[in-house]
Amino acid sequence: MPNKQSPAFSLNSKQVIIGGALIGAGAIICLSGFAVSGSAFLAAIRGWVEELEEPPSVVMRRTWAQTRKATAASARAWRDEYAALPDSAA
Repeated sequence: MPNKQSPAFSLNSKQVIIGGALIGAGAIICLSGFAVSGSAFLAAIRGWVEELEEPPSVVMRRTWAQTRKATAASARAWRDEYAALPDSAA
């Protein structure tokens, strides 16, 4: 068998450096775009919340209280219905 050398792995370091720089620049541009559009969204949401008649926290508290009452009522109705069933298992 003849002794053949495998081809050497060659990497153009200039292209790798330029590619890394472009990736870094793209990441910086992307992050700045997120910051600008994110601040615009936050400003719009803040303005929308200020125009509401009730703050979302008040609506949430009221809805949570209604949910608790409905859950308690349904559990009570289920227990009452279960207690009214004849004992067929005994």
